[in-house]
Amino acid sequence: LRPLARQARQGLKLQAQAQAYRCGEKLQPYLIRAAPLPSRKRESVRNEQGLSHLQRAKHRHRLEQPLPPPDMAIFSKCEVTAGPHGQQVVATAPVDPGTALVVDEEVIFAVECQHMQSRCALCCCTCEEEVTGVACKACDARCARDPSLQRWADAAQLLGPAQGSVALCAAALAAGTIDFSKLVQDSRELDSRTLQIFQLVAGNLGRITKRTEEDCFACIQAARLNAHALVDHAAGSTPGLDRFDDLTGVQLGQLLSEPLSRFDHACDANAYLSVDIRPGLPIRATVRSLRAISPHEPVTLCYLPHAGNTTEIRRQRLQEAYDFKCECRLCASTTLDALLRCPRGPPEEAIKCLDGAWTALSVDNNEAADEIGRRADDAWRALPPTHGFKLQLDLLRITTKARLRASDLDLRCRMFLGALAVSPELTVAATDPLTRARVLFLGGDVDAARALAAVCLGVDGARAAFPN
Repeated sequence: LRPLARQARQGLKLQAQAQAYRCGEKLQPYLIRAAPLPSRKRESVRNEQGLSHLQRAKHRHRLEQPLPPPDMAIFSKCEVTAGPHGQQVVATAPVDPGTALVVDEEVIFAVECQHMQSRCALCCCTCEEEVTGVACKACDARCARDPSLQRWADAAQLLGPAQGSVALCAAALAAGTIDFSKLVQDSRELDSRTLQIFQLVAGNLGRITKRTEEDCFACIQAARLNAHALVDHAAGSTPGLDRFDDLTGVQLGQLLSEPLSRFDHACDANAYLSVDIRPGLPIRATVRSLRAISPHEPVTLCYLPHAGNTTEIRRQRLQEAYDFKCECRLCASTTLDALLRCPRGPPEEAIKCLDGAWTALSVDNNEAADEIGRRADDAWRALPPTHGFKLQLDLLRITTKARLRASDLDLRCRMFLGALAVSPELTVAATDPLTRARVLFLGGDVDAARALAAVCLGVDGARAAFPN
């Protein structure tokens, strides 16, 4: 029996690598150590159970096969490679629309100040029960089992109403699950006010996380540059709108993830980032393809919403937020801006009306928003239907009419969709796919709305966004 034991011992010393997590350099090694063979006493027990030595060896070999470590992002049909501006995600095989390319359950997020009283800091669910700290009762139980979650909750409790990259950085440093050295670093000079705020917060973070002030300062800048918007697209009380009775969704906060930081930007992105908020469980971020993607084609996400904005405005906002000039296919178009603007723009008073109407909607004053929207309709009647401000006004009027359940809602939706049909570029520049799905739903085309939402959110997500 001793030669058999030696052979089994040699065969069970395995060293493996995880299958799919790439950080742009090499596959991260994941070592599996084989447990020693059972003692003679355990062997005698197994012999009494009728197992042969060969059966035991096969059983142990099956149990100790290398498995990917938990809490890792799963890449499918894509990989991280070197690109012209750093790292990028590239398709490795033909991709159909709606394919889940990346699934990550190790995202770190921070809830915006206005939602902190109603949202759990660890799973972002709506806290319907009164809680003693910053987490729901289910996440309190998770903290007792996971020290990293407890550190995250402690940091959120100590910082209080911090927002943006500050709260995001604090959560990431406290949890200790993100390597900031692998993120794109932000080396921009800050204005005096922002610099003073970041330095003050970096000192507080240093005391909370036991790191140097300089290190915390660099991490805050990296979090600001690599963050993505956390938007809840679940269905609201009004059919066809989201939980906040809006067309475009309300940003709940920001999220940070090493895999998600590898995606390049394009205003006409070929992929969509959706987030599943699961009470008592980690947030799950999924990147799905919006259209067919060829092998070796970069997979891109849209960093900022750009409803009806011209190339100049889009580039300006991206430069301010992420410090780069966008050269995507949409920004290089020579025909798009001619549709979005005209020689005679809207009067300044009408633009103020648009801002005032959105403000009224944000405080649920729907009647006032409807009245202001009518005045803007009259002021902009001479503008072409494809003008950028006219498209934004249409989104406002559709949202208002949906809240008020107006009888002419479907007519307004058809007018908006007709304007988008002028050009595929205009369709992309005016709305994201999920907003178009909501307009389709409100306009009566339920099947088309659910089909488009399934590409962005998956079948289950589309069912939740557009319930029967």
